[in-house]
Amino acid sequence: MKQIKTEKVTDKKKKKVPLTLESIQQLITRHKEVEEGKRLASVGARLGKQVLKRMKSNIKKGKNEQQVAAAAVKPELDPKDDFQQVSNSSVKPKLALSIKPKPDPKDDFRGKIITAKWIWFNGSFQQNVLLKIDKDGKIEDIFKEDHELFTIEEGKIVDLGEMALLPGFVNAHSHAFHRELRGLSQIGNEGADNFWKWRQNMYKLVEDIDYGKLKKICIDTFSEMLSVGITTVGEFHYVHHSNKASSDGFFDLDMAVIEAACEVGIRLVLIETLYMRAGFSQSEINPEQWRFSSATVEQFIEHVNKLREKLKNNDLVTVALAVHSLRAVPVPEAIKLYQYAQINNLPLHLHLEEQPAELDDCRLVNEGKDPAEVLLKNILVNGETEEIDNSLITAVHCTHTKRSNLDEFVKRKINVCICPCTEGYLGDGIPNLNEFDNICLGTDCNNRIAMLEEMRWLAFCQNMRTNTRNCANLNGQKLFECATINGAKSLGIWSKIGNFVVGKQMDFFGILFKNFKLKIL
Repeated sequence: MKQIKTEKVTDKKKKKVPLTLESIQQLITRHKEVEEGKRLASVGARLGKQVLKRMKSNIKKGKNEQQVAAAAVKPELDPKDDFQQVSNSSVKPKLALSIKPKPDPKDDFRGKIITAKWIWFNGSFQQNVLLKIDKDGKIEDIFKEDHELFTIEEGKIVDLGEMALLPGFVNAHSHAFHRELRGLSQIGNEGADNFWKWRQNMYKLVEDIDYGKLKKICIDTFSEMLSVGITTVGEFHYVHHSNKASSDGFFDLDMAVIEAACEVGIRLVLIETLYMRAGFSQSEINPEQWRFSSATVEQFIEHVNKLREKLKNNDLVTVALAVHSLRAVPVPEAIKLYQYAQINNLPLHLHLEEQPAELDDCRLVNEGKDPAEVLLKNILVNGETEEIDNSLITAVHCTHTKRSNLDEFVKRKINVCICPCTEGYLGDGIPNLNEFDNICLGTDCNNRIAMLEEMRWLAFCQNMRTNTRNCANLNGQKLFECATINGAKSLGIWSKIGNFVVGKQMDFFGILFKNFKLKIL
């Protein structure tokens, strides 16, 4: 075999630690043992020194909470995607999405072949795997060590040494601005504190928010996500307006989220959220909710159409839809948005049955039906079709959803997005899951951003609920699928990301195993 000259990125003389499929579970349960001073910066291909410096800076500031580092090979944006003229905000965006810093050649993996000691491929860690990346950051080929069949120029292989490379985490449900509530609603402050008290704190946060503030919050949140292995985020966005008295301030805050994601370099699915009323028995919004509201569903769809047109050549940002909740959107309007989503093949998300009060209020005005029953029987209806494929529908939380309704979700291929850290932090409850549910994960309120923790507590909470140790078959491999593949499906970008497959983007993160103490079972 021809000797290939490689780029030595890490010291490979360290003692090798064999891995098994159980190693994912070991990472989940033992990653906190890493010493604070040994935290790892990104080794992946970030397009530009600016993002690399930000990620390294985040680590120095102690922002990352796990021994992981995010990396993604991102295609350059089309020069047509200049959003400086799109926003109607009085605070004009400073970043044109068409302007990208030139990547440092040594940190740009496009057009090269990446290898490492371990690569997560086909559901397990494998050795001697090489990933060939094309000029656009997509996986061109995957092959084993017998690469003599390929013509490889010297210097084309980048050996990341004692690392394990994994597909980037997909955060299917986030409210980036909630991160600013850290420390304002601590556990145990008052016995009466609950979800609804926390929501009042959230309303106070958005009272004086503007374009600049929201963009800064999103930059901080997305940077922290990237530093802990999250390369894609589904941002469930409903803080739309900066000024209710002027059309210039209408839906302008959406661009703040988009610009923040592009500046940080994280893949964004902007989940544009419809919000129309304060509750099941109320026809109007409350005064503190004006930034969220749309007067009509037609107005909302018109805005979505314009946004999709502006983003049509943007490979980093896509648009999805959301009914905030059935509490916030009347059934007729929810039906219209569902039909629009079906026609345009767009994902549709909604908060569902997170709190008992939501079920009680819904029953009072819907002939005793729970929100899940209203969703299934009154909204997700396609004429007389018996077999309905709702694989682009995602119900978030389902904390108090009946098992019979969850079973119907399985039949319809509806996804359920669980956010264990938030649901525990806010005291929501534990959903009644089983092995057939299509589960993805989200960091939701971002009180803590750690997908390994979401994976761990998804399993732990189900174990506690059932008094077993294998509920819903949540082993390490399945948990990782929940945090990657299933999230990509929920966000409608399964064809782009989620695992290492030829034709998909090389969005990945790396773990340096020499800093872990793994016990092999």
